[in-house]
Amino acid sequence: MATHQKKHNKSFTPKELIYRNPKTQFYATVNKSLGDARFEVIITENNDSVIAKARGRLTGSWHKQRIEKFDLVLIDKDESTSSTKKYFIIHKYTSDEAKQLKKAGELSHIKEIEETKSDIVFDSDVVERKTDETTPHFNIDDI
Repeated sequence: MATHQKKHNKSFTPKELIYRNPKTQFYATVNKSLGDARFEVIITENNDSVIAKARGRLTGSWHKQRIEKFDLVLIDKDESTSSTKKYFIIHKYTSDEAKQLKKAGELSHIKEIEETKSDIVFDSDVVERKTDETTPHFNIDDI
């Protein structure tokens, strides 16, 4: 055995699911990335759109987590300031954790959690294509 080789503990312990504190914490979905670790999120309970900043362990260390659009996150209201709209993202849920929260009844107000992010379609994403009846149609054999 080499002298510089690390011995890894191969036992797997599942992560404990993090539930919210009903007084100051809310479940939210990420709507848009604003840059500088700031995100526009929609609180799932009342559909309020607020700006939340990612906390330290989510932004810059060796276990940095990438937060993308439609991710389910746990946000915490900042009680230290008088501002009512200051929130921090303290945890990002994986899709498996979101399903566990749904089964536990924490996300009962959300109708359905999608399997993949590409399945989510908003009304603004749907584009109707109108055909113009006045434009002539050509057949390739006629030319």
